[in-house]
Amino acid sequence: MNSSTALKTPIAPLIQPFDALLDAKNRAKREHMRLYWGAQLLGWGGMVFIETINYTFYIIGEFSYSYFLYFLYNAIVGVVGTHLYRRKLKRLQIFSEQGATLWISAITQTFILSFLLTITSFIPGIAANFTEFLENFKPLDLLTSTMNWMRYAGVWVIIYYLYQILEQRRRVSEDRMQALHLVKSTELELLRSKLNPHFLFNALNSIKALVSIDPEKSRDAIVKLSELLRYTLNYGSETTVEVYREWEELEKYLALEKLRYGERLVIKKQLDSTLEAHPIPPATLLTLAENAFKHGISKKSGTAEIEIAVRRINKGMSIE
Repeated sequence: MNSSTALKTPIAPLIQPFDALLDAKNRAKREHMRLYWGAQLLGWGGMVFIETINYTFYIIGEFSYSYFLYFLYNAIVGVVGTHLYRRKLKRLQIFSEQGATLWISAITQTFILSFLLTITSFIPGIAANFTEFLENFKPLDLLTSTMNWMRYAGVWVIIYYLYQILEQRRRVSEDRMQALHLVKSTELELLRSKLNPHFLFNALNSIKALVSIDPEKSRDAIVKLSELLRYTLNYGSETTVEVYREWEELEKYLALEKLRYGERLVIKKQLDSTLEAHPIPPATLLTLAENAFKHGISKKSGTAEIEIAVRRINKGMSIE
């Protein structure tokens, strides 16, 4: 293995997911552009076909190559004009509008786009013979030609608007689903953090061992465990709880841990009665006690001591 391969190999697994994501986005973008240009060529090519047939069979009664070239030129003008218009729309971000405002904007822009396409379609006549063009030009021709262009530009605008509206609704729906999924995932993580599976399994094992030895004590332990679980599942709905309520749940927690550790666990508790009604964030005492067992007592052998104190200091409160 050469040095360059040795350097690249450990990094490759980290880069691959990002490469796959970029490839998926690029493929989707390429597919979108293929669909867009296919629709452009099909639509404006259809215009050339329809107008050529219309003039050939219904207006002049014979095929004229000059008319075909003129319609082909108009189709090219239509492709370029609508593509530039699309780029302008993407910068304007108008599809955040709703209802009548959006469609009034669509009608106004269709007229403006058709007017600009009309002006562009006059270029071949102006270039061929400017004097003859001015002699034959009538102001009404500008209006009629604009209205004629609106048949095609209007269809293009309507289709593009409908597509963008549907795409925006799809994105909103996907964002909503992702948000719901995130909420559910967060709720599950919160539930998992509240339940603390190690404590739950240990408590259940201790109760199971106690059932045959002391049924009365095991029933009391089951009641304490159920009340403690009910409290931990419900405290997320409150911003604060009184100290005495948290203290009651803490005593249930300590009693269950006492079943696990037995006589080697010494518990010392001190609560200032003047602080019982003081509000604290939910699970403050429970979290401190859990950490004391997880990072302290569970890693020690022999006699272990835990001391929990809620005291008044000056104008505040101390929790240790």
